[in-house]
Amino acid sequence: MSEHDDFLDDYIAYKLCCEDDDDESSDGCYIATAVYGTYDCPELWVLRRFRDYGLRKSRIGRAFVRFYYAISPRLVRRFRNAERVKHVSKTILDHLVEQLKKRGFEETPYYDR
Repeated sequence: MSEHDDFLDDYIAYKLCCEDDDDESSDGCYIATAVYGTYDCPELWVLRRFRDYGLRKSRIGRAFVRFYYAISPRLVRRFRNAERVKHVSKTILDHLVEQLKKRGFEETPYYDR
């Protein structure tokens, strides 16, 4: 696959996920899904609630979400076989999830808004 194809994949993923700030469509948590191995687990439910009810409430939060969806597919592809990176990422995400749970973000099943 050429670098041009990678760019097109990233661009299409960005357009599908993030083109409109007010979009109600479902967005994937690329990095967390790669780390936890599934899109449907308590950690992802917490992170998705944070995205939808925390980050998306502010302009800077929405900008971060757009940035994340623009770069995360490429990061996941780049580091998909790097177990050390997955381990470090999981440690960071686990800590973030614990902090978010303390702030009231639930780990019950979640369906994207």
